Amino acid sequence: MAKVLFSSFQQTGISGSLKSGQLSGVFINGTNLKSNAHAKRFRKNSTSSITISCCASNSPTLENTKLAEAPEKRQKKKQLPYQGILHVPGDRVEELDTRETSLLVAEVKGWLMKLASGKGEISPSAYDTAWVARIPSESDSSLPEFPEALEWIINSQLPDGSWGDDRHLQLYDRVLSTLSCLVTLKTWDIGHNSIAQGTKFLRENMIKLKQDDGDLLSGFEVTFPMMLHEAKQLGLDIPYETEFTRLLEISTKKKLAKIPLDKIHSAPTTLLYSLEGLQDLEIDWQKILKLQSKDGSFLSSPSSTACVYLKTKDRKSLQYLQNAMEDQNYAVPCHYPIDLFESLWVVDTIERLGIDVFFRDEIKAVLDYVYSFWTNEGIGWGSTCLVNDIDDTAMAFRILRMHGYNVSPDAFNQFWLPGDKFCCFVGELSHGVSEMLNLHRASQVDFPNEAILTKTFKYSHDYLLNVDSAHMDKWATKKNLMGEVAFELANPFHDCLPRIYNNAYIKHYGMDDLWIAKTIYRLPLVNNKVFLELANRYAQQCQSYQPSELTELVNWWHSSRFEDVPSTRLTANIDMLPYIYYVICATFHEQEFAQLRVFFSKACCLNTLFDDLMDCATSIEELDRLQNVIERWDISLSHELPLEYRIPFQEFYNTVLVMTEAASKIHKNLSPEFICKYLSGIYTKLIKSEIADARWKIEGYIPSFEEYMENAEVSISTWVHVLMSILFCGEPLTEEILNTIYDSRPLKLDRIISRLCNDIQTYKIEMKLGQPTQGVSCYMKEHPGATEEDALVYLQSLLEKTKRELNESYFITHENDLPKNIKRFNFEMVRMMLITYNETRQVDLFRNPDNELKDMIKFCLETYRTL
Repeated sequence: MAKVLFSSFQQTGISGSLKSGQLSGVFINGTNLKSNAHAKRFRKNSTSSITISCCASNSPTLENTKLAEAPEKRQKKKQLPYQGILHVPGDRVEELDTRETSLLVAEVKGWLMKLASGKGEISPSAYDTAWVARIPSESDSSLPEFPEALEWIINSQLPDGSWGDDRHLQLYDRVLSTLSCLVTLKTWDIGHNSIAQGTKFLRENMIKLKQDDGDLLSGFEVTFPMMLHEAKQLGLDIPYETEFTRLLEISTKKKLAKIPLDKIHSAPTTLLYSLEGLQDLEIDWQKILKLQSKDGSFLSSPSSTACVYLKTKDRKSLQYLQNAMEDQNYAVPCHYPIDLFESLWVVDTIERLGIDVFFRDEIKAVLDYVYSFWTNEGIGWGSTCLVNDIDDTAMAFRILRMHGYNVSPDAFNQFWLPGDKFCCFVGELSHGVSEMLNLHRASQVDFPNEAILTKTFKYSHDYLLNVDSAHMDKWATKKNLMGEVAFELANPFHDCLPRIYNNAYIKHYGMDDLWIAKTIYRLPLVNNKVFLELANRYAQQCQSYQPSELTELVNWWHSSRFEDVPSTRLTANIDMLPYIYYVICATFHEQEFAQLRVFFSKACCLNTLFDDLMDCATSIEELDRLQNVIERWDISLSHELPLEYRIPFQEFYNTVLVMTEAASKIHKNLSPEFICKYLSGIYTKLIKSEIADARWKIEGYIPSFEEYMENAEVSISTWVHVLMSILFCGEPLTEEILNTIYDSRPLKLDRIISRLCNDIQTYKIEMKLGQPTQGVSCYMKEHPGATEEDALVYLQSLLEKTKRELNESYFITHENDLPKNIKRFNFEMVRMMLITYNETRQVDLFRNPDNELKDMIKFCLETYRTL
């Protein structure tokens, strides 16, 4: 393909010179081009002269040549695009305290390195701590093995007499935790005042329990009745006979009767997590020991492990509990360890908030730790957990794959049950919304021929689409889980740009979210004010430089006389300029990519302008004249062109010069001559492909689908934006790398996807405008009898197939791979096209901006502040 790019120079006798690097005769004299004055550089009313020797070796040298002069200044003040929406007043962008930001970053880095070593932070569980506190000393059974735990229980009683989470009253959690603490205190016959206050709380609140309010704790049906039974044996004065306890007893007996004992003894299941609630069953506790995790626990549950120890006196169980108590300051959590779950959710939170730019190395260290426990059957919540689940597996699969780790989707096969249903754990009665959301997100980073991910996408998408908005998740109580679901469904992975996603999640993120297991618990490293503060600070930083960049672009627009070019989207609606700018701004948002954003926006405007002109072309003779000027790339010939062609060609030419100078300062090893040839060659190929499209339309020729795609993949212009922008994406470049990129598979996939999504969304409009040459019509011509629907089905299937191939090319690291930022830009270019020609909304946002588009742009601009 590279040969095609440079074939336009054959008439000048230098075909292929870009590849060989043997360039000569190109120099820019007569003016000192200032890279910080783009808007003034080539104003048409400039009286200064420049001496330019054109890129083609046989082109004439222009001495004292003036660029076309601008018309008289317009009297009326120009209206800024999206005025009042895109402009950020200065008083809204606060001067950021960089020292404070640095302190926040340092704090989070410490957390991540802690996670990378297998350590984390989880709130203590009164329920589990009370179970461990029951254990008698090995040397004297009249004394507790863990007196510190008893002390913690007495000191941790809440003012209302209960135990549990002190910031949120979840009645099931408070009642269960209080019962557990009372049983332990009564067993040791200590803390009589605490017992009195606790029983008072239960007498007042147990009657408030209702049959399944939708937020039952994990295993509550078996742990709570057993707690009641033990409390009754100890003579605690609480209401045992309520409507709730009677109904729960009936339900529990039915469930326990269905539990096969041979299954409990033979294979790890989630029943191991709540063994203390199964004491009424005829369990062989010695056989249970065969299902013990290597750390001595039973599914990382301190309470379940404590129960087993009390039944067996197993030394390994005791050692686990001793380690847990010591590590957790003598108040154990409901999970220990929960290292994999915690690590993954911390990384996911950081990335969703858009602050991962600060923690690249630390995130890799955490993911290296997680990956060391990945298996083809997935993972569980802890590194020693014997039972895997779909929630942790989905989160690990997605994050690890997106970071280039080799993970197989075969891990999901074990969660696909007969009856075409996925499960989080075998034997569950209902789904959690959060697990289905994570499964849905994981299914969108699929590669070719991964049928199981096609199943996961359909199943999770259908579930989330139909879930009741009032449904309560069984794994978490989040600030706005259903808001997250709605946003994810409306903005699929490929159709949403990074900063738009980040800014939306800032609104959904909860600093005080609760997690649900056997009891309510908190993960301070997942939900905290530090993350939100840092996310808000970075959002402000990103928007702080946007007004000046947009102002520069608006000034450039008005100085380039584009209003004098008739019949185009851009002259009819200048709003496209800020749309283009904020699409790239929401993608390459880092401050160091300012030049990339500005040049990208200019290139998109020029390409759109020229594409529209070619749609309106009616004269083969004028097209021939234009092609001659383009192939020779000679500014002196522009006077031969009609005004509507002359203006954009002059600006193409000027932009190449400006970009050449800017890129030469960055890439010292690339000569200005090479860069000029490189850029002009790109634009030459693009414009010639658009001329070919125009010829077909004028001649009424409808090519075959293959012939159409060969040219249409070029005329779509996204590859131009990639090849031009990579000069400013922070990667060191050589002539060899630039040529490799042009011939690369990722860029080919970019062109295919961009063309297909464009055709799918715009073909009806183009047919109405008398432009029959697009993918749908070409497919129908090649397949007589095929309908529009048949053509769309084919194009859509080809689009989905190519998106999977793009995922594979982007997420897998190959030998002789493209530089990281170049791969990233190519991938994000596709996402820019997919959000513009949006399949979910069934619109062409580029042609028809609407309120939703304006709202999207607001996302990029709004300052989010910590409440």
